[in-house]
Amino acid sequence: MIIVISIVQILLVTLVIVNALVLCVMYARVSELTRLASVGGGAHRLLGFEVPRFEAVDANTGKVINFCKKKTNRLCLLIVSSGCQLCQKLLNALRDETTEIIEDAKDLEFVVYCQGSVRGARSLLMGIESRIVTLVSHDTDLTTVLPISSVPALLTTDTTGSVVRHTYPFSIHDILTVISNREEEPSTRSI
Repeated sequence: MIIVISIVQILLVTLVIVNALVLCVMYARVSELTRLASVGGGAHRLLGFEVPRFEAVDANTGKVINFCKKKTNRLCLLIVSSGCQLCQKLLNALRDETTEIIEDAKDLEFVVYCQGSVRGARSLLMGIESRIVTLVSHDTDLTTVLPISSVPALLTTDTTGSVVRHTYPFSIHDILTVISNREEEPSTRSI
């Protein structure tokens, strides 16, 4: 009987230690995402990241497109939501800065992922090699579109993949910095 009680106590202590370690790891991860979103480097890590390859659906044709990073091009993903006022403000600011973006984006292909209606994004970045693409449907798992580590910093989804809360901590200045900064390349992430 004493042996059984000792074994149960050892198992309980082990369980408590494992839970404590898991909580520490989760806290560190959330702290890192918060830090990235609050400092200038967050734009490079979460917004200006390069994507070597991914699949998307063209918003105009409905065809699946395979994007692949070319030697001369950088693929950068911009996430927008039609129901987000901050996104609309960001799109308007980008439209106002088109000339400056064109000068700095000769080797860049901008890919705009739009959750919901693409109306607000259609006039974005005219004159630049860019495409507006959308998810296959709202029940598409967004983690198949984005590197999983960046999803919590950009948006929150429900179990069907629909956006339930959208956060955009970046300004037009952050985007222009990412595009024009050629010395410090954005970190490469694979999906």
